[in-house]
Amino acid sequence: MTINLFRDDLNTLTEAELYSAIEVFANAQPSEGWRHDYTEQWTDTALKNIAAFSNTFGGILIVGVRKGKTDLACVLLGIESECEYKTRIASSIAANISPTPFYDVFECHKPSDSSLKFCVVRVREGKSLHLITKKGIPPVYIRNEDEALVADASQLRWLIDRERDVPSLAARVEAQV
Repeated sequence: MTINLFRDDLNTLTEAELYSAIEVFANAQPSEGWRHDYTEQWTDTALKNIAAFSNTFGGILIVGVRKGKTDLACVLLGIESECEYKTRIASSIAANISPTPFYDVFECHKPSDSSLKFCVVRVREGKSLHLITKKGIPPVYIRNEDEALVADASQLRWLIDRERDVPSLAARVEAQV
């Protein structure tokens, strides 16, 4: 059975099954793209990726995987942690992105070493403008191919217009019904 990290219910998986799904995904998708990215650890760059995913198409960020621009394959390193790592990620998102995007965090460990953690952060596309509120980081990011980029003026205008048009779209649908 192939597990789809974008849409399957990952809560029903065992840790070994989730690790296997991460391993299969990383081998099948070694290059980062519009809707997925890899990071070795949770950092401000990972926070930018979450904001960018929520402002564009949604996506997944797999934490614990090294993938450099010139690397041909992903390396599943894991994060050395004796306690739950997903709580750190969830706290960081809630404290530093406003409004908080719709997301889920799933955690597993490497089968051969329970201290090496991996997390899948699945972010849904939002209709709100999601801003990073952490001091020293530009507030608005969008996803462009394999990068989280600071939104330029035209992209910011598009995000604002999209947010403003959401209630009018609901009113149009209600009127049609």
